[in-house]
Amino acid sequence: MIHPVKFDKPYLVMGYDWERCGREGDLSHKIQNDRQLAQKGLRIISQAHQEYDAPFTLFVLGKMLEMPELCASLLKELESHHLRSIIDVQGHAYSHRPFKKSPHGNNPLGSDEIRRELVTTRSLVKEKLGCEIIGLRTPLGYYRGLQGEEDTLRILAELHFTFVSSDLRNKNDLFPSPWYDENGTFRQPYFYDQDTYPDLLEIPTQGWTDNALKGQSRTTKVKVHTLRQELELHLKHLDFALENNLAYTPLCHPWAVATNDDDGFVIRGLLDYAVEKGIRVVSYKQLCEIVREQ
Repeated sequence: MIHPVKFDKPYLVMGYDWERCGREGDLSHKIQNDRQLAQKGLRIISQAHQEYDAPFTLFVLGKMLEMPELCASLLKELESHHLRSIIDVQGHAYSHRPFKKSPHGNNPLGSDEIRRELVTTRSLVKEKLGCEIIGLRTPLGYYRGLQGEEDTLRILAELHFTFVSSDLRNKNDLFPSPWYDENGTFRQPYFYDQDTYPDLLEIPTQGWTDNALKGQSRTTKVKVHTLRQELELHLKHLDFALENNLAYTPLCHPWAVATNDDDGFVIRGLLDYAVEKGIRVVSYKQLCEIVREQ
């Protein structure tokens, strides 16, 4: 049984999955291009958020930190004291293999592998960046998140994770992810079984993932949107959050931003609109703290 949260004001919750480093077997130029996109996208989002003094979460894939040039690029960004004051570094597991069987989750990890991925990523982030991980974005994301995945929830609780973001897709395991669940309830942060996992908060996303709107999703195929169209979709969701006192949590990727948005037009548009409407921009960790204060 899940326990949803209600807010008394709207929030814009910004998070980015930093995950593009080339796959085993790819040609060398493809691997190099992936890594360049990851670095470029990181610079774009870092600069945009610093200009707006807007907190955000960077979900780091563990093996990214084993690539010297990628780790160095993140460390260079973190030399900025301003960035360190607004960035929230969390985990995106290690290998990007799925945690759960789904139409798109071929060859999911077993329980021992999940534990190993979480421990390894936590160690790498601590060793390379000096940050402590308390949150996780699962690879791919799933309809209804980790509901019913008792072994995985138990591992997260045993490793003292306080939040997870895994509830990212609609009932067809595609995008967009809806505002309402199958019971007509707002899809907002919720606690998993509070008797068994009293401290584990799920933070779902709503709407589209940016790579789908750019025509780059392997699972959700839609027409390619212009940057203006992409921003307008976000602003409609943000208006809905404003009208209903909800947390709007878009799903974004630095590598996708880097493919066609050198100036960070969509991110800046979102942040600018949040400032105009008086909507507080928070990281995932901050949202988790807000929930616990309530």
